Amino acid sequence: MKINILIVFLVLLNFSAYSQDCNSLLKNGENYAAGDNAISWCDFETQTDYVKCMCDREINYQNQVKEEKRIGDKYNSDLKNLRGQRENAASSGNYKLAIEYIDQQIDLVIKNPVNHPQYFIDNELRTLRSQKKQYENQLGNNENSQNNEQRDSYTQKSNDVTSNKNNQPNDAQDFIDNQKAATVKYDAALEKLGNTLTTQFTEMSNNWAKEQDYINQISSFSQIKSTSVTGIIKEARQKQKQLEDVFNKKARDLDKDLATARTRVLAAAKNETQAAVGELLTTTATVLARRKLEKEERNARQNLERQKERELSKIAEKLKEKYLPIRQNALKAATLALSEDAEEFYLKQYEFAACMMKDADEIIRGGNYCKDPGNRSFKNNSKNISGETYYNTFSRKSNSSNESIKQKAPYFLELALQKKPNNPKWLYEKSQLKNIELIEKLAILKKVIALDNKNVAYGTAYDSTLKEYKKFLEQERIFEEQKAKYGSDIVKKTIIQASNSNYNWAERENVKLVYVPKRNETFFINKQGKTILNTSKYDTVTDFFEGLALVSKDERYGFINIKGETIIPLKYKNARTFDEGMAFVVDVETYLAGFINKNGETVIPFEYIDVSSFSEGLAFATKLKDGKKRTQDYVPESDKNSFYIDRKGNVKISGKFDKGVSFINKSAVVKKSKTSTFMGGGNDKYKYIDTNGEYLFNEGFDIARPFNNKGYAIVANEKFASGLRWFIIDSKGEKTSKITFGNEPKFINNVAIANIGGSSDYTSKYVIIDDTGKVLTNKEYKRIESFKDGLALAKDEYDQSIYLNLLGEEIDNDDEILFKRKENEVLEIEELKDLKSIDELENSLKEIYIQVWKTDDGFLVQHNNQNSNNRGFFNWKGENIIPVKYPWLTPFSDGLAVFSEVKGKYGYMNLQGDSVIDPIYDFAEMHSEGIAIVTLNKKMGFIDTNGKIVIPIEYQAVFAFTEGLARICDNGKCGYINENAEIVIPLKYIMVEPFKNGKAKVSLKKPKKNDYFYINKFGEKVE
Repeated sequence: MKINILIVFLVLLNFSAYSQDCNSLLKNGENYAAGDNAISWCDFETQTDYVKCMCDREINYQNQVKEEKRIGDKYNSDLKNLRGQRENAASSGNYKLAIEYIDQQIDLVIKNPVNHPQYFIDNELRTLRSQKKQYENQLGNNENSQNNEQRDSYTQKSNDVTSNKNNQPNDAQDFIDNQKAATVKYDAALEKLGNTLTTQFTEMSNNWAKEQDYINQISSFSQIKSTSVTGIIKEARQKQKQLEDVFNKKARDLDKDLATARTRVLAAAKNETQAAVGELLTTTATVLARRKLEKEERNARQNLERQKERELSKIAEKLKEKYLPIRQNALKAATLALSEDAEEFYLKQYEFAACMMKDADEIIRGGNYCKDPGNRSFKNNSKNISGETYYNTFSRKSNSSNESIKQKAPYFLELALQKKPNNPKWLYEKSQLKNIELIEKLAILKKVIALDNKNVAYGTAYDSTLKEYKKFLEQERIFEEQKAKYGSDIVKKTIIQASNSNYNWAERENVKLVYVPKRNETFFINKQGKTILNTSKYDTVTDFFEGLALVSKDERYGFINIKGETIIPLKYKNARTFDEGMAFVVDVETYLAGFINKNGETVIPFEYIDVSSFSEGLAFATKLKDGKKRTQDYVPESDKNSFYIDRKGNVKISGKFDKGVSFINKSAVVKKSKTSTFMGGGNDKYKYIDTNGEYLFNEGFDIARPFNNKGYAIVANEKFASGLRWFIIDSKGEKTSKITFGNEPKFINNVAIANIGGSSDYTSKYVIIDDTGKVLTNKEYKRIESFKDGLALAKDEYDQSIYLNLLGEEIDNDDEILFKRKENEVLEIEELKDLKSIDELENSLKEIYIQVWKTDDGFLVQHNNQNSNNRGFFNWKGENIIPVKYPWLTPFSDGLAVFSEVKGKYGYMNLQGDSVIDPIYDFAEMHSEGIAIVTLNKKMGFIDTNGKIVIPIEYQAVFAFTEGLARICDNGKCGYINENAEIVIPLKYIMVEPFKNGKAKVSLKKPKKNDYFYINKFGEKVE
């Protein structure tokens, strides 16, 4: 393989120049290192050691280059000699010897002494083996040709003898002359064939050699071996120049080859038509070949640039690792510093280290500068520090803009009080701290007044706190009463939940609905937790809306007031709560829907199959066609008419659709489905209409989402080749971008993660977009995880982890992100901080997680991370109190949730995420009334909230307690057991049902129509 003389010359010239630079740097090392830009690239040392280290590394690198060049020269020389010997053997017809030489070439390539990349080795071996096969075929053809010649000679002689015997030639000389002419013609053809084959083999070999030399050069230019910043940048610059030289030469050779090919094609043309076609083909081939070469050059330059950036990033990471502990220690020192001077210095040190980490990539290139505050020492003799000094430190830190310092402020107030425990001002300050218990606050203020009873502010604070404490005691008394009555803290939890969710008490008659599943009871409580109205007699109950609560009994619906009085009788088949003075109700006999007012009077007639909620003054309604009657819940589409009505029941928009949704931002999505008639009708596409019923534009979509308040909507169309592709349109129905997405973008804070590639893991290309469809990231990623704390973890094409912010920008792996985040920390998602209601929180979580369940304590979420469906838990403040990492997690009941860390083993944890009952069970159910069903070794029983066994784990099946008894089964027979583990009804039944109103349905044999009967809690048969 040929060696590029220019490259060798440049390398030697560069080494000589760099040696001179090193000598110069060594002479002036101190002055160079003392400058503002003296960043220590070589293991981050300084002064002359830095320059010496850098030069030593560069010289070692140059020696390594020379050694690799020597190995490469020998490798290329051996390959060239073997190739020459092989070509000579082939041209002389000795294909057997040529095969031996090519085998030696293959062995040498496989050894790979110059460390070529694997794809290059594979390509070279493929070419050599292909040539070997051609030689083997040629060798076989020659042997067959010799055998055929011998056989033909024998046949010819036999024919000649026979011919001589039968027909003697009239002229023997003519026969001899014909034989000589045939021999001459055969020899000429053989010589022509040999020359052609030799030319073809020579041309193939030369092209192969050129191509391999070209590939070898390009491959070598994509690797950077320098380890210093200056060396990496300089080597990359040199190789970019070398790439330019190689591609310029390749372009010249390509133009020459294409020109030759064009000449041959035109010369072979027999008429103008063939010439025109040949001209077109060669022109097309020229364009394609040049495009291919340009793409190869672009890819080679990009690969080199990526390699350079990767090597520089490694150095930047080392710089970050160096300054991480400096940053952490400086912040810790600032939080503990007593004097303002010391605190300010340590904060500067902290900011310097943070700057070095944040701008590491720019700093190593000399593009940024972080001011180093230097080093200082501060004496700190705690024995001589006064209480006033501690208090002043507390006051200063309380007003600090740094949260870490602010959080440490109370520590210094405690130190001040240790010096002067009876200082009323300092004690009062302590009473005003956040997170202090109410009873402790009251005790402190009582002491403050005893020390200074003349200060009005102290007395006011004490009276206010005392009043608050009495209110707290009264509420706790009510909570205890309710707990004793209902067997759980459900009332207290409801009050806390309402407080956390900004529940509007005034709009709900100042009461809140409570449901106790264990006792199947419902009732309303006030803000103090006192029961105001018991509604347990109803099957279902809602909160109060506009002064009335919707209730049902035996599948009949009506409305009651806060006194429990029936205002609208329970006579409807279905109903919804009141909204702006009207409620949706369904007639029992006709199955048709209408609207009533608070007096039960019909305001919109009962003539609808269904009506959506009113939005922007309109609701989507479906009605039976003339002559049709509704006799069941299901109504065929062909029997329906659809339209939009106003609050008076007037039809406002009709005739264009059979499906629709509520209006949002002055537009609604509707659809006219295809019919099965001969003439058809509809197109199964969703379209947008305005409040006048006019189409916003003619374009339809397979899926359409409502427009947002900025005038953009997410839509999708099904494509035969690519499947369902999503994109964003504006208010005119035009695409905002040519880019489409393989997934439906879920927007949070106006940004979403979108896949602009294919559906498989190999073709996926993820970016971050805004709600207009604009791509915010400046490159594509193999994967981007959901946003947490305003950050999303991404994997680039090299599987390197990168954090992206909400602007799509790559950010530094700051210690706040990578080094302080732990799996069991309570994380607060940035997107959830400013949400004002539980509904907003729920909707935001649904944008992040694949599943969200609302529970009494918060939200249970499930996140699909491609490998598993992990679960976690958020409280009402949006705090991730249980990390989303558990394969199984249930809602909390009796303060505990079932969890699993390893599939197949289950335990229980509390709301703090602590494991209360170890995961040792094969399966576990949620606690109810203080006990839970567990399974171990295919046997079932009950445990309490401490993990203590209350019903032995020895039965084939057990069921939840109802009315004090639980069903148990063993050996195919079932009975009942009480909470004391006593079997009160023997295991003799084949079928048992839970107790309801004091009796249960059972059967002594496999039940048929009349084989079951009822028993009471004593096992006695009853009617």
